[in-house]
Amino acid sequence: MRTRRVLDTKTACDAQEGVLQVRSAPGETWISQGRWGTIHVWRWRTDETLERIDDGALRAGSGFCKLATSGWERHVHVAWPGEVSGTVDVWDLDGRIKTCSFDGGSSRTDGGAGMCMSLQWMERAHDRDVAQRRLLGTYEDGSVRIWDTRKANEPVACERWHEEAVVASDYEPKKGIVATGSATGELVLARWNHAEAKLVHPVKLKVGDEGIADLAIRPDHKVVAVGSWNGKVHFCALKRPQVLCSATYHTSTVNSVCYSPDGKVLASTSNDRTIALWSLYNAVEK
Repeated sequence: MRTRRVLDTKTACDAQEGVLQVRSAPGETWISQGRWGTIHVWRWRTDETLERIDDGALRAGSGFCKLATSGWERHVHVAWPGEVSGTVDVWDLDGRIKTCSFDGGSSRTDGGAGMCMSLQWMERAHDRDVAQRRLLGTYEDGSVRIWDTRKANEPVACERWHEEAVVASDYEPKKGIVATGSATGELVLARWNHAEAKLVHPVKLKVGDEGIADLAIRPDHKVVAVGSWNGKVHFCALKRPQVLCSATYHTSTVNSVCYSPDGKVLASTSNDRTIALWSLYNAVEK
């Protein structure tokens, strides 16, 4: 595996805020999020450049938790941390309507999970009803929780694989792969059992000495990209968990990594105020 030139870079927010993440959304678009809640929407052009298409009015809650996007019924749905610590709100971004909320408990000393650190929708291709959507959330106490929009009061499943805060996660629906990363640089790969509604077969892998800021499973579910605090992007095999290689461009923490739908381009964002697009050799095997 090797990397090629960066295709395009954009300044996505003010210097003091830093870009927290970038996410792909329906309609060949990307959504970037600043640490203080600045939201921008970008279009991926045919000339392989990014064009900003929002009016600057979109805002999310501030903090370390990255929003999660999903599209169904011709709407973009976004989950982000609520105003109260430990809570998560789900919004219809097009209609500007809050559809539901989840509460993991704000205080760890009182048995709660603490702050929500990452969010991922666990949708499958045949799921068309919002009531069937499940949301993966990771928390300050090291727990991983699965929420169902039909049962907002209690999580469907809860596991605690990490000793420290779980700051990153991703989910691959075809194989049911769940990937979580901690502040100590520990990566956990597990499976979601749809029939029994539980998390199974966790495997741990140490990825460098720095904390993990974000994860992205490649669409062919063979490789996971790991954005780290030291500015590197690591690529790890999923079948036999190991670090394959590391890529360097950013000069500060890599806050977000995200693959294009065809798996040929990886986008990464950083505290250095840049968005980098990587053209990956042999990204999807034919």
